[in-house]
Amino acid sequence: MKHEHATRCAALITSLALSTPLSAHHAARLFETTVPIWVKGTVVRFNWGSPHTAIIVEQVAEDGTKIRWALENSGRLDMLERMGYTRDSFKVGDPIEACGFAPKQQYASRLTSSAVENGAPPAPQWLNGAERVITARLLLTKEGPEVHWSHYGPLELCTTDEGLKALPQFP
Repeated sequence: MKHEHATRCAALITSLALSTPLSAHHAARLFETTVPIWVKGTVVRFNWGSPHTAIIVEQVAEDGTKIRWALENSGRLDMLERMGYTRDSFKVGDPIEACGFAPKQQYASRLTSSAVENGAPPAPQWLNGAERVITARLLLTKEGPEVHWSHYGPLELCTTDEGLKALPQFP
């Protein structure tokens, strides 16, 4: 009887310990993965850290207004390092283009109280100054395409012939 009680306690403690990080981390189902969003601009900051690494990009719209996007990564720092990324992978001033997916409205409302505009919810407050956020499935940099920045969303929606026609021509 004593052994059974100890086993139940150990199982409860283990399940509580494992459930906390899992519930704290969001999943692909929280993103609208049927409509890709393309962002093209210049890196203004690179947030290397937790809870997610993000590239902050300034995009200039046709009317001249500037929008700051966070190109969020879906993995942990150790995963990024295994993929070859470092805190120096993206520099201020670097041209970049990305294709990714916005958080669904109900998830975005938990991130911030701002209104959803222009098809993409505003960025969470921890992204310091980014106005909108996508989980970036495909990055196009001056070094070439990088397809594993985030794993959320179907890559094929970002690599269609039409999408790839938009490849930037960097000097």
